[in-house]
Amino acid sequence: MQSDMTKHQQLLLAAPLLALAFVAGCGGKDAETQLGAQWARQMIEDAPRQQANYDAALAHATNHIPYAAEFARLFPGSASYFSYYTGVVGPSRFVMESLLFQRYQLTMIVPVTFDETRRKVTTFGEPQLTLRELDATPRRFTGKEHSPNFGAPEWKKLVEARGDLSALGFTILTNSPAPGFEEFRKNWEMRNTKQP
Repeated sequence: MQSDMTKHQQLLLAAPLLALAFVAGCGGKDAETQLGAQWARQMIEDAPRQQANYDAALAHATNHIPYAAEFARLFPGSASYFSYYTGVVGPSRFVMESLLFQRYQLTMIVPVTFDETRRKVTTFGEPQLTLRELDATPRRFTGKEHSPNFGAPEWKKLVEARGDLSALGFTILTNSPAPGFEEFRKNWEMRNTKQP
């Protein structure tokens, strides 16, 4: 069975291949080089298992974190992924994003911890949200923050208002697409669309 991966996930899983190529290119026969090559080979062999664990954790987070279920209900078509899934570089975070009114990007970040298999979220913190107004240029997000980060109390108000951002005091342009939005949207969708 082939698992689906986003382009971002494919790049992460390609890193060990690059490491192996680098180690092999060094031509060294010392223990460090051999250990590096062994590590890279192990990472390549573990990639399908790691992807399956990631996919299971993503499904679990989406279904078991109340903030995530609310976000998906209020903002259909949203994308979700983990930032720092392995927890090696930084604390793991569950991220959801949605594009609104062809002008805004709403992002929710929830800190998470996993069980030892990294297939299930065991704990999660309060959400931090940011609303950015897009000043889209191809392949780059150059948006200005439309709001400071807001948290659980504001999220609760937004849920009660059924996603109406004016409940938080934001003046939202609903019929004025940002210049270059379509190119930004295409790249955003490509980054967040599962690939075979």
